[in-house]
Amino acid sequence: MRFSRLDALLMVAVIAAIALALSGVLEPGPQLPRDAVAAVNGRAIGADAFAAQLDAVAVQLERAPDASERAAILERVIDEELLLQQGLALELPRKDARLRAQLVQEVIRQAVAQSASSPVTEDELRAFHGAHSGFFRQPATYRVWRFDCRDATAARALQAGLGAGADPDPQGGCRRNALLPDAWLGAAKLGDLLGAQLASAVVALAPGETLLSERADGASVLLLLALAPAREPAFEQVRAQVETEFRRRADEAALAAYLERLRAGAELRIGGG
Repeated sequence: MRFSRLDALLMVAVIAAIALALSGVLEPGPQLPRDAVAAVNGRAIGADAFAAQLDAVAVQLERAPDASERAAILERVIDEELLLQQGLALELPRKDARLRAQLVQEVIRQAVAQSASSPVTEDELRAFHGAHSGFFRQPATYRVWRFDCRDATAARALQAGLGAGADPDPQGGCRRNALLPDAWLGAAKLGDLLGAQLASAVVALAPGETLLSERADGASVLLLLALAPAREPAFEQVRAQVETEFRRRADEAALAAYLERLRAGAELRIGGG
């Protein structure tokens, strides 16, 4: 489906107007209240919220808006309300997937705003870390070398040499594969580089042990150089991650409670089948 420039402008205006309405600039009212500066089809534009709009423009202009600019700003807000009402009449938030998603995300943002801005104490974070220490566990990491050999015979000779303590930098029929970095890697990364089955076999080795893998075009020897076991870091080492996860779960709980309240006040009918 192609959108005209008018469609695009209408969508932008509707999104902006919805944001204004959600932030309190546009307030419902059958008549113009004393603290309103205008009304559009019974929807009042509050004086305090409009003043906030003027303050925002003043920051951009680095001066207070003059009378003509104030009038232009009010006209813009009125136009946005007219476009909002038209957009809602056309059911754009339901028909347009992008607009619907943006509206839903804005409502979610406001639903968790209080949770996101609430202060969190060190005691709360420490208690959370203690109760969920496994979540912050750092998995085991491995240093693995892979040697590609021209055939199984060369690979077995290399494997035997490595088992006897030979220099793990062979010459001749085998050479180390540089595509496997000489770095500490987790099991998931090894799975990406070696394949899940081979990676599982490698992480089951003890440091210094090798694994022979034969292929149609040759063979490989994998050497587990070293292993750093999984560990649970101290709170001070992962404090930033603890706070991020604490707030994420708090936001999830706030959203769940908000949705529960909406459901409690809604009429829901769900079809069978």
